Amino acid sequence: MSLPTNTQIAPGRQDSVPVVLEVDDVVQTFQVASSHPFRKATVSAVAGVSLTVERGEIVAVVGETGSGKSTLARAILGAEPAKKGRIVLHRRGGATKKNGQAKEEGGRGIQMVFQDPYAALDPRWSVLRSVAEPLRTAGMTSSSERRRRVAEILNLVGLSAARFADRSPRELSGGQAQRVAIARALVSNPDLVLLDEPVTALDVSVQAQIITLLYTLKGRLGLTAILIAHDLAVVRTLADRTAIMYLGRLCELAPTDDVFHRPLHPYTAALLTAIPPKIGEPARERIHLKGEQPSPLNPPSGCRFRTRCPIAQDKCAAEVPEWREIEPGHHVACHFPLVDSVAVAVAER
Repeated sequence: MSLPTNTQIAPGRQDSVPVVLEVDDVVQTFQVASSHPFRKATVSAVAGVSLTVERGEIVAVVGETGSGKSTLARAILGAEPAKKGRIVLHRRGGATKKNGQAKEEGGRGIQMVFQDPYAALDPRWSVLRSVAEPLRTAGMTSSSERRRRVAEILNLVGLSAARFADRSPRELSGGQAQRVAIARALVSNPDLVLLDEPVTALDVSVQAQIITLLYTLKGRLGLTAILIAHDLAVVRTLADRTAIMYLGRLCELAPTDDVFHRPLHPYTAALLTAIPPKIGEPARERIHLKGEQPSPLNPPSGCRFRTRCPIAQDKCAAEVPEWREIEPGHHVACHFPLVDSVAVAVAER
């Protein structure tokens, strides 16, 4: 599988928009217990995913539960090294980290914001200590410098250092705890931030506040991030490009506006009909997918979406669809992409 954008990047290369992360044909599998007492089954969680992230952009990875998006994030972080493929982080100043080594040097290369902020924060530590920990690990020995930097980043995420620095997580609301988690991820100025469902565990009223905060940080800091999400409204607000993932493989990758206004994969088209339109936009006719998502223990042959696809044909079972660029910057893995009115009409039946 070829990368969607140019990946021949030498350390220290100077481009107008340099590539920060390369993910090339990454495969992740797990061994699990099976019905046979002496054998284990293999879960195909990620099956040959390739993408790049440029500095200053947010790339969203979207899919149903079990699509492999969080597994991909952990492979990029290095928490669970991929079984196959190449993951390269291009650091500022020309340094390069490969296949999970970005956790070195105090994690300054990649930081992560988790779904549940309370589970991500040590309940025994104060806000000051939690946010300052990446700085201490990275070698900032001056406590006064750490305190100054923590105060700066807390103010940036909308928390007064004077009021919140000495509080423990149990003294914070869900939104405040997630702001602390975001501050901790940003305090060491990482090259890449992984946002794993950052608003899912929050109340709806608080979700809007955190989304607004992330949007503001994107503009002020030039935030470079991968956003793992299933809420397409969040993706539409924050992401520059969007990758659609199904059962361990990418179906589509394009600028977010193109994904929402001109989906080329039947799965993407079906996802978009499930969300309410914006004010002033016409409602899409709902596309109902048949059946359930297959098990990653036994994925379908050929195209993994074919068992639920309304336009699947014999070729879809026999051949894995090629990852190709149908339009400039718009990539899709489908034998019969929705590039004409006839195909769209079939998909909408």
